[in-house]
Amino acid sequence: MPWWRLAAGVMLGAACSVKWSAVYFIPVFMLLIFFWEVGLRRTVGARRPWLDTLLDEGPWIIAIVPLAVGTYLASWTGWFLSDDGWRRHYLRDELGQTELPIIGP
Repeated sequence: MPWWRLAAGVMLGAACSVKWSAVYFIPVFMLLIFFWEVGLRRTVGARRPWLDTLLDEGPWIIAIVPLAVGTYLASWTGWFLSDDGWRRHYLRDELGQTELPIIGP
């Protein structure tokens, strides 16, 4: 996988950690890579550019998703694991409801 695809997956995950609407860019980016690769294979004269792209690049294109999800989760681990993250105890403090201890204290 080229370095720029790895960097793009990390940056897409970082964008999603800031604003969830960035999640729509992930499938767009995956399609963009796919069509670029098909065009490249057509240019060099591949007999089956669609199938070759799907078989050769498909797993690497799909690998962008777990890379972006991993980056998203890594960016929020400080909030998940700390007890004093921003609005960490919103249910308890503002609404008076009990919190479910899913992750963290």
